[in-house]
Amino acid sequence: MGYISVGEGRGYKEVYIVHIPMNCEMTFVNELRESVLEDVDEEVVFIRFSGEYTDGNGLYSLGCRDFNSGIREILYRLLFQDRIYIGLVDKPIYNLELEILLALDYIKYLEDIELGFTSNYLPLSAGTTYALFRGGINLLNLLYNRVRLSQLMSMGFIRGEKVDSINHSIYLDVGEALKIKKLYREIFLRESQHIGSVESNMYFRI
Repeated sequence: MGYISVGEGRGYKEVYIVHIPMNCEMTFVNELRESVLEDVDEEVVFIRFSGEYTDGNGLYSLGCRDFNSGIREILYRLLFQDRIYIGLVDKPIYNLELEILLALDYIKYLEDIELGFTSNYLPLSAGTTYALFRGGINLLNLLYNRVRLSQLMSMGFIRGEKVDSINHSIYLDVGEALKIKKLYREIFLRESQHIGSVESNMYFRI
């Protein structure tokens, strides 16, 4: 289980992200949801990288009806909050980086649109994402070709703290990137007016 804690004033609002194995039966998923809800009062988002046992979009959630709206919610918090604390418990580090990069990947896409450079951009639809995971391809490697965490850290976007070989903490800090985030917010809001269903060969239109 992972969680995203969104800073609100002096406190934090926690959003728990639960990764469900693709071969999980729905009975187990429902039991897990009930178990988590007994212990957690905050919003719980269940993400699966396969739509076989879900609504077809790969996401079980409270407050997010499909995969697209779930990713959109994460993006919204990345763009509109001053700082977001992201941590994963008992998960390989690439999953943590993947969650960050999935959001940053879309932001990079928006940036490319604004700058007029889209010809070399890899379309990343929900269907493509599922196919990559089912095929055993590490999506992180694809994202690393365009956005590296080390680059973002050096630019002041994020800073990371290694806890041990498995558990890491990464802070996404606005820092000097407020002007860039303002641009992203404007693009995000403009793009959000064109929300539609995800089709096989489309970019994420969140």
